[in-house]
Amino acid sequence: MHTWNHLLASTLIIAAILLSPCTGSAKDASKPVLRTNFSKESALLMAKQMAEKRGIKLTDFNDPEVFFELTKKDKSWTVFFVKKTLVVDGNIMVVINDRTGESRIVRN
Repeated sequence: MHTWNHLLASTLIIAAILLSPCTGSAKDASKPVLRTNFSKESALLMAKQMAEKRGIKLTDFNDPEVFFELTKKDKSWTVFFVKKTLVVDGNIMVVINDRTGESRIVRN
């Protein structure tokens, strides 16, 4: 019985370690801090405002996803709006230049 309790306790400790959130590594700490003119939240707000000005009903879309420099180091934010229902040419992407604030909508 004593061995069973010891095995159970060891298993629970290992599970707790494996399931605990990672706070980063020393490798992450050496990365330079990314400086942007806009925050993720402000880029999202700008994208939503632009879409609404174009008459796009954001309630028809899932929660948007926001990325900085998604495909290349061009200092741009990309905000994806994916339709809740599957339709051809329904998704949109708003690209915002972090240096100038200029933005454009790309329809899928």
